[in-house]
Amino acid sequence: MRLRNPVVVLLAVSLGSLCANVVRAGPVTGTTYIYVANDSTTDTITYSATTGGTSTTLLNTVTGSDPHQIVIGNFGNSENYLFVANDSSTGSVSEYLTNGDVVNTSLITGLSSPVGLAVSGDDLFVANYNTGIIGEYVLNANGQVTASTADFITLPTAAKAGPDSLLASGGDLYVAATGTGDVYGYTTAGASLAGFTTITGIGYNNANGGAGSLNDPIGLAVSNGDLFVADSNTSGVDANSIGEFNASTGATINAQLISTGLSSPTYLAVNTNGDLLVANHGSTTVGEYTTSGGTVNASFITGLTSPFGIAVGVAVPLPPVWLTFAACAGMVLIFRQVRRRGVDSHAVTCL
Repeated sequence: MRLRNPVVVLLAVSLGSLCANVVRAGPVTGTTYIYVANDSTTDTITYSATTGGTSTTLLNTVTGSDPHQIVIGNFGNSENYLFVANDSSTGSVSEYLTNGDVVNTSLITGLSSPVGLAVSGDDLFVANYNTGIIGEYVLNANGQVTASTADFITLPTAAKAGPDSLLASGGDLYVAATGTGDVYGYTTAGASLAGFTTITGIGYNNANGGAGSLNDPIGLAVSNGDLFVADSNTSGVDANSIGEFNASTGATINAQLISTGLSSPTYLAVNTNGDLLVANHGSTTVGEYTTSGGTVNASFITGLTSPFGIAVGVAVPLPPVWLTFAACAGMVLIFRQVRRRGVDSHAVTCL
């Protein structure tokens, strides 16, 4: 049957889509979740409650992307963006919303094994593992890149540095370099962090260092003036441990604050209750520990596959409840009106 008013039908379809989006399964609007990147074997991002439990798949990243560090940023609107560093031949950073919607799987391209990410204000920082260079990318409220400085920071001995993780805290930017085993301190303006002495290490797969010598520093987290560093290597004195350092000076507080229950710990995050979250790449878990080193739950989150990046953030808001009801009610009214005018009821569908 010929459609007598296709505009009305199109409006009904659009409103129906809105209804479907509101009731779809996934993260609950306004709820804080723990997001985890599962690397090369599955290439997925999963999420779980801040109280732990089994992790649920949120989205599939680009096939073969080997996602590493993930960060969440908000740039002045109601949407939280989830950025994923794709350590693969794609050399890219992907962008999603924290409800799993795809924004841009190739937000930044042409990178050299990007693994580390950090967000500070409108800036997204990206660590290129192969070149030892940190890039800076300015984003607008819609999460689009408006300006960039590809060589914002070049690490000492850049070719061997292997920056694997970034952390922005206030105006400070920390860089964990697995190639040299060092942790560097900068400002988010690109200058060396005044008063901070580089936390020195012995480099990846070198087992000859003494206590306090980092082998494979990856994860970084800051809490109450302390900088926590995950040493992911399986050999050496401080391997498979979380060290505690002064975030202002770099001075060692406890090189082996946490040394039990870990399995190649990679990236770190701070939970909503102030505890440390540790992604165990060598197992299928995320562990939770107090910042004083106590074990809360070594298997706090389960159901993961070689977990790498980890971030804590709020699920992106969906349309307000009143708009949801208005849209659904409007769809019903329009549907009835369309039928009265002789349009085939099958012409109106809810996507």
